[in-house]
Amino acid sequence: MNRCFSLIFALLTMIGGVMATSSCSMLPGRSSDTMVIIYIAADNNLASSAMADIQEIVDGYVPDYCEPGERGNVLLLFVDLPSSEPQLIRLYKDRYGVVNKEVLHVYDEEQYLSSDPNTLNEVLYYSHSLFPTEHNGLILWSHGTGWLPDGFYSHPVTDGEDGSVVSLGMKEDPFRDYVKSFGVDGGGREMEITDLVKALPIDYDFILFDACFMGGIEVAYELRNKCDFFIGSAAEVLVGGFPYNEIMENLFRGGESNYGRVCKSYYDYYNSRNLGATVSLVRCEHLERLAKSVAQVMETRADMIPTLDMSQVQGFFRYDDKWFYDLGSLMEQISSVGQLEQIKKNLSESVKYKYATDAYYINGFNFFDIKTFSGLSTYAPNPENGYLASHYRNLSWNRAVHMIE
Repeated sequence: MNRCFSLIFALLTMIGGVMATSSCSMLPGRSSDTMVIIYIAADNNLASSAMADIQEIVDGYVPDYCEPGERGNVLLLFVDLPSSEPQLIRLYKDRYGVVNKEVLHVYDEEQYLSSDPNTLNEVLYYSHSLFPTEHNGLILWSHGTGWLPDGFYSHPVTDGEDGSVVSLGMKEDPFRDYVKSFGVDGGGREMEITDLVKALPIDYDFILFDACFMGGIEVAYELRNKCDFFIGSAAEVLVGGFPYNEIMENLFRGGESNYGRVCKSYYDYYNSRNLGATVSLVRCEHLERLAKSVAQVMETRADMIPTLDMSQVQGFFRYDDKWFYDLGSLMEQISSVGQLEQIKKNLSESVKYKYATDAYYINGFNFFDIKTFSGLSTYAPNPENGYLASHYRNLSWNRAVHMIE
């Protein structure tokens, strides 16, 4: 048995396969059943971080066992680690309060890549067919590169004068092992956000990204019809991820205030350790109004973006990765007074909770100050990149606001 495969079973030291018969207990404040699925795509350099987070999950809130069809809470983990078969696992507490695991399905590691939208769809569809609960939440755990096309973040390209694609060189990042598109697997493939959305078989109460750069308006808007609430980070997420021993109970309780507490727990975890963090809770039903107000600005002022001094716009990136700026900060640079007032109003309705440290720190290094945070990042085509523009045009957000024609 390989090391990672052994570790997950050693970590979840439980009475595997034994079904408890205790009755379910539901959390106060929620009168119906909830299932939370954590999709851990860690067939990459994040395997040890995945193991640590699984231990935190075990140490935190785990629901009591319930028979399929019986009302109660259900916690499922899809775990894909290097050189091992991906597994769908149910965690539950038995009548004695002991956390148990139940392996629901084992997947062929060659056929089921965690970054493949078909794998995501099959795992989620199977999970919901087993446990058709009234409330559902989804945590997507892996690397993340926001709205960027597959492979671009690590190997950026642009358009050449002759129409060819020109490489800008492979990125060398000495801090790559400290931070966590969606879901780079062992084969180096990434799942783009448009494919991810198509793979989701149902609508969710919340979708939480434990992955870098996913807290952008492009991602949130793409998901606006697939979840009520969206939780993500505009900046990178450090390898520690979310503090699962603290957040799981609030995720199962559900509701805006409890999801806000999840964001606060994330912020407190990193702020207390002098590390960098941004996080926000977005109510998706208000994003259409935000899009309309931004579209009014873009109709007459989009041509101002290529002329901006981008040092005056809040960024959320290290080195030269200039693809993630603060949405509110960008709008301040190009909007009229009346337009900006409406955008701020719609941002406050959409972003219900937001937290950011005063700077983004990794191991004592301050990579950038965070002077303003609207809760959502955005792309700003300055400098222009034809390759990115061709991809960006197809995003739902761009079709709504026409940042790039």
